[in-house]
Amino acid sequence: MRGNLYIPSIDAKDLYLANNYIKNVPYGYKLTKRDGTDNFRKYINSFDYSLDLIELREVAKSVYGKKDSLSFISKGKEYSSKVINVTFKYAVKEFNKTAKNTYVKNGYNLRDYSLENGYATDTDEDGIEILVAIKVDEPFYNSVDNVLLPSFFSCTYDKENMTYTYKLTGSIKTVMSAKDLRKWCYENGFICNGINYCRFKRSSGSARVGKCLFIDRRLYPDMHKSEQCGLDVKNGDELDIAAFEAYISLPTSSIIDTINIKPENFLVVDDWESVFYEGAVCTDLGEDGWLKTEEKNMRISNSIWDGQSLIDIYLMDKYSDKGMLLLRNKFFKSCCFNTNIQKFFADNNITDVSQLNGQTIATDISDIKLITTPSSIKYFKFGKLEDWFENIYPYFGVVKYDKDTHYFNGRMVQAHYQLLNTLQLSKEELQEVVQDGLDYINLLNTDVDVMRYHLKFKEDDNCEIETDNVMKDKNEIIYKLLNYDCNFNQTKIYYDFKKDLCRSYVKNMKKGHILLDGTYATLLGNPYEMLLQSIGRFDGTSILEIGTVHNTRYEYDTTILGSRSPHVTIGNILLTKNVASETIDKYFNLTPNIICINAINENILERLSGADYDSDSLLITNNKILIESAQKNYKFFKVPTRNINPPKSKRHYTTEDLADLDDKTSNNKIGEIVNLSQELNSLLWDMIAKSGESVENQYEYIKEIYYDVCQLDVMSNIEIDKAKKEYPVDNTAELKRMRKKYEKLLTMTDGRKKMPFFLGFIADTKNYKNVNRKDYQKYDTSMDLLHTCIGNKRSSKSKGNDFLPLAEIFKPVDFDKNKVVKSQITKIIEMAENTYAYNQMIAQNSCLTSEEKHTHIVKSKEDLLYEINKMKISEHTMYRLLWNLDLQKNSAIKNMLFYVLFNYKNDVLTGILEQYDRINTFLIEDKEGEIIIYNRRFTKKKSPKALFEC
Repeated sequence: MRGNLYIPSIDAKDLYLANNYIKNVPYGYKLTKRDGTDNFRKYINSFDYSLDLIELREVAKSVYGKKDSLSFISKGKEYSSKVINVTFKYAVKEFNKTAKNTYVKNGYNLRDYSLENGYATDTDEDGIEILVAIKVDEPFYNSVDNVLLPSFFSCTYDKENMTYTYKLTGSIKTVMSAKDLRKWCYENGFICNGINYCRFKRSSGSARVGKCLFIDRRLYPDMHKSEQCGLDVKNGDELDIAAFEAYISLPTSSIIDTINIKPENFLVVDDWESVFYEGAVCTDLGEDGWLKTEEKNMRISNSIWDGQSLIDIYLMDKYSDKGMLLLRNKFFKSCCFNTNIQKFFADNNITDVSQLNGQTIATDISDIKLITTPSSIKYFKFGKLEDWFENIYPYFGVVKYDKDTHYFNGRMVQAHYQLLNTLQLSKEELQEVVQDGLDYINLLNTDVDVMRYHLKFKEDDNCEIETDNVMKDKNEIIYKLLNYDCNFNQTKIYYDFKKDLCRSYVKNMKKGHILLDGTYATLLGNPYEMLLQSIGRFDGTSILEIGTVHNTRYEYDTTILGSRSPHVTIGNILLTKNVASETIDKYFNLTPNIICINAINENILERLSGADYDSDSLLITNNKILIESAQKNYKFFKVPTRNINPPKSKRHYTTEDLADLDDKTSNNKIGEIVNLSQELNSLLWDMIAKSGESVENQYEYIKEIYYDVCQLDVMSNIEIDKAKKEYPVDNTAELKRMRKKYEKLLTMTDGRKKMPFFLGFIADTKNYKNVNRKDYQKYDTSMDLLHTCIGNKRSSKSKGNDFLPLAEIFKPVDFDKNKVVKSQITKIIEMAENTYAYNQMIAQNSCLTSEEKHTHIVKSKEDLLYEINKMKISEHTMYRLLWNLDLQKNSAIKNMLFYVLFNYKNDVLTGILEQYDRINTFLIEDKEGEIIIYNRRFTKKKSPKALFEC
């Protein structure tokens, strides 16, 4: 099976509580409801289709036999409780909140007690009565003896109603912190559904947010043997566990396919370091243990092929039209670029493997189809190449390939606020940058043909329109309806869709997500030099000169601007000249989404915020306004460059060290670092603007701020890397120290912190804006000026009343009310109301992340569709159901249920639409056209019916 597994996500606090009950411990945590049925609301994580999942299925068959199984199917989805995602968000307290308004004493299970009077008592091991559970903020007619009430609870009596209400009035004592719980989990494992679990692994991404996978202990030995890839790491061995843990998790990456690559296809050449000296803003570790940043001439070392490989077009097979494949295997992660390796060998008279410069087990030159380096084969840090060949999978996982952006058929790319706010843009320049987007919103609001064009190209404009694997998304449904001459554009559903889309488009623009001509291009480093290295003819020079790149998207001898994420400061902007290269084009099958760069004697990797070549991508654009703005100050702001290396690890492969490492890694500060950098970038530009002078004249006054932002850039890279490398840097302390430095400057007289206006807007979209503690003000900085430009523009409005009832569109020509099954309508509306209520509850649950909320809500809609699909609904019943949805009492569920119904398996709604003619106009690019969309002219043309087959 190639699908994903839904797996449970449980917090360590709940696991600890369930495994340490005074009564009924053996079964441990229960993944079932009180009635014994599976609690699918716990299954909110996914074990993606991956090399590890393929292996897990085979191991489970071998271990379980017919006694057990890895997974089970429910409502068309595959679930497994044999792997559990464990989070470490909460601490265990003396009393723990386990249900709404309900607190239970540590060691006791709420399921064992009834709280009819708002509390429950029991006797301890000494026979003394104690309080074990209590409900707060609800009135009851009886009260517990105050002697039993802990100091942090109180009881008030309402004489009028003769009721008692308990309140939580103090802080409850912590019994075990999240750090303690991690140590307990790692050392002891836990019991869930009567099964013993132990720590399995965590990916670097999961580690940064504190998550870790646990697995049925019966499956662990075989899975652990597989992930070690022939190594024999024993408990207590001295080991670089940060690197080891990162590398054994590589096969857990989600994949889209597998391709076969034989060991004899490999040629492993040495990595190459380009070492040179250059003036930069250098961050290193001072003798006092604190980071220090200064401008100086420093030694820079670039690994020029770090994380990349060259793969022969023959091995690319069905992906031969792609520029690269990101591949995974055990201890292997590499971005493999489409190359004519055998042609290069032939052109250079390489006919025998003895002429090659590297390690291979091939005996025939024709076998060499993949050239890589030790930087891609992580196994070199722990073992020998021959052992790696013997223990890897015969197939490699394809994680992804290079793609066009989703914007206007790959023509445009979405900028971000980090980039815009590191450019010194005037209000007039920003108005010109955003105007195309504002004009487009007007067209979406007023021209149905433009909306149809927008949806046809499936522009993923992050307008918060849900998409998932089971349900057709709203875009697809609306596009289908707009292609029929049924006046759908006159319905309230279309009006709401259009209004939400345009509002989200504006919100996106205010976040800095402005569409520019451009793409995200994958970095390919010194590729021709890598080919030369394979035959021993690389002399340390590059065919790409310093300050140039090669990309087939843009015209040659033109300037392009580049920005990689994270983009922290001004020195991260790349301005470069795009040049032709017949040699590169001859041997590399590039797409417009690949950019060849040179890292020999050029500090480009640090400029691009610590980039490497394992599929890092670069936003590139030829936007003249942004380029001219960057050119003004390019020579003044030198590149932020780190001069800090992680020391040799002194860790051991023990649960104690693993718990400590993962706890430190989970304390991730990347968000705080980026936010502070934007505060300081805004302050820097505001000071320059208020001075009325140029950057050149003001540099001495603002350079200290710039150095601090450069230091934040280095800190951001340390933060990203700390799941696989341990640096001697305390980012938490460094952040605290830097905030203290600017405290007076950024604190208002009322004690509130002064913040750029745009950061307040972004905080508001994430529901953490705090006007009581922060004063959001307009700075003279690009992002705040952008808000002024967008805020001054009012989009054209379309009519918002006299709507056509939706049901009228779907009334069958031969409608017969006697064929309506009313019981189906009643049941569907009732189920939809329950789904809506559940989704509202999830949306308001502050304990869930945005991702978890989305998973719950999508899953509930899929479950609703599953239940509806069990019914055989006629077009007569479907029409009457839609008629009911037009009633005011059903307004809350109308939109949600309509989109669900359009996914009904029998396509009843689509069938009814066939009674209408197809719309026969569409937009086509035309230099003489009157409709302008992002600097391109369009006109409306008549279309053959075939073009609108949906």
